[in-house]
Amino acid sequence: MRAGARQAAVSRIASDPAGAAEARVRSAASGSLDDADLDVTVTPYDPQSGQAKFAQGGDVTVTATYPYSINLLGFVVKSGRLTSQTTERVE
Repeated sequence: MRAGARQAAVSRIASDPAGAAEARVRSAASGSLDDADLDVTVTPYDPQSGQAKFAQGGDVTVTATYPYSINLLGFVVKSGRLTSQTTERVE
């Protein structure tokens, strides 16, 4: 998570800073998590333009969620989604 937030914080002038941050998170998780189940969001995000809007000195937040289940003797006793979130100041 921190790697993705850091990538976003230093990619303000990149053509797709949110995409770069998401790619960094997915790369960091690739050894232990199934990429298809990993959800990554980067905010602030402008739905009209479809682009992230990172202002210098502002905050960017990267959030990742992943499903989990706890099995006990073959029965699922708890399941849901784990969430991790990191915020960095945009340089």
